[in-house]
Order: sequence, then C-alpha cells, then structure tokens
Amino acid sequence: MKKTVHLLSVPFRKIKEELSEEQVALLQKELSAEKMKRVCIICHDRERNVLLYPCRHMIMCVECTMAVQESFQNCPLCRNEILNTLQVYT
Repeated sequence: MKKTVHLLSVPFRKIKEELSEEQVALLQKELSAEKMKRVCIICHDRERNVLLYPCRHMIMCVECTMAVQESFQNCPLCRNEILNTLQVYT
C-alpha cells in the first residue's frame, strides 16, 4: 500500500513543480469559487443540502432552511412559497 501511495505522489510532485506561481494562484482561486457554489447562501458556513419544492432551488443547509421556514415560508432566491423540502445526501 505504501508503495502505491508513493508511486501516486511522485507524478503529483512533478506536476506541482512544473506549475508556475500564477497557475497555482489561478487554480486556488478556481477551487475557492467551486467551494462557494456549494456553501449555504444564508450562513456561508455549511454545505447546501436541502432541495426546496416546488422551485427546486438547493441553496441552503438544513439549519438555515428550518430558520427560513419558521419566519418566511418563501424561497430566499425566487420568493416562491416553500411547500416541502428534501434533504440531499451527497
């Protein structure tokens, strides 16, 4: 197992050495943007994991969805009424 891990890490180190600082910065920026696409739009802390029905937006975590439903009953994005929710496991 150790040999396999070592063999896999060798190409990674070589690729990392070949990347310029600009390329590394660009990849880090892209990674950060991708992570933000998965973060709850309310708390900006937890992962989005609730599908709202009928609008089908998946923009909030469970905790924020419960808080929104207690006070507003509408999707924060499109303002359609939330009739049901579905927790999504990824």
